[in-house]
Amino acid sequence: PVAIAITPGGQTAYVVNYGSDTVTPIATGSSRAGRPIPVGQAPDAIAVTPDGKAAYVVDGDSDAVTPIATATGDPGRRIAVGYAPAGVTISRSGRTAYVVNTISGTVTPIAVATGRAARPIPVGRYGYPLVIALGPAGRAEVLDTYAGQVTPVDTATGHSLRRITVGGYPVAVAIAP
Repeated sequence: PVAIAITPGGQTAYVVNYGSDTVTPIATGSSRAGRPIPVGQAPDAIAVTPDGKAAYVVDGDSDAVTPIATATGDPGRRIAVGYAPAGVTISRSGRTAYVVNTISGTVTPIAVATGRAARPIPVGRYGYPLVIALGPAGRAEVLDTYAGQVTPVDTATGHSLRRITVGGYPVAVAIAP
């Protein structure tokens, strides 16, 4: 297991299993694991929509994201994103998932309603963007671990803003509400 996301009401935890290319749902009330859900190769991140109806799993070696319908546990059609995706977050409205692509140096917006990927947003091709967090105003922050920078992204315009140097090899980012 490498990542976990919990539904908004706290009923189910979804655990990403890197080695078996699956996601295991766990009923939090009974601590019982459900049947593993197959996803793409080398899954390593997950986010659940604010309404709890879907989970988005980053398939690092498939260059894709697999949506999962949480009501049924069924995986949906994989959505192609950039090269080596590594992180995912979902807007507060639940309308858009944002996937950070490590080797491509981009963020790919995905329309949750249609499963369509929009034009990728460049955030730093020569670093190693790995983690993404979304603030309450809708601005995303992308953490570039090798370059030691955070790249703000204006999600309304689809443009990256001036990079902020934070130091060598940062590994996590969070935004105050």
